[in-house]
Amino acid sequence: MNQTATWYEQQSAGLGREFLNSVAEMFEIIRDQPLAFTRISGDVRRVLLRAFPYALFYLVDRRGIQVLRCLHQNRNPSSWPSTNH
Repeated sequence: MNQTATWYEQQSAGLGREFLNSVAEMFEIIRDQPLAFTRISGDVRRVLLRAFPYALFYLVDRRGIQVLRCLHQNRNPSSWPSTNH
């Protein structure tokens, strides 16, 4: 996520911070409502970031919430999280 934030910051001052704030906002929402978002495969859930074309992929299990990846929505599905969790 830091590389993405750096890229956005290079595009426009403050945009990298906005990206990281958007990620942090989604982390809080996931923490408060972990089952609110759509299952996309097996137990893997996805939440879309606001104002950025990225999605967080995560699992909820007995250990808690595991954020697996933050991926651009146009990434190849083969790079998405495995359903073998």
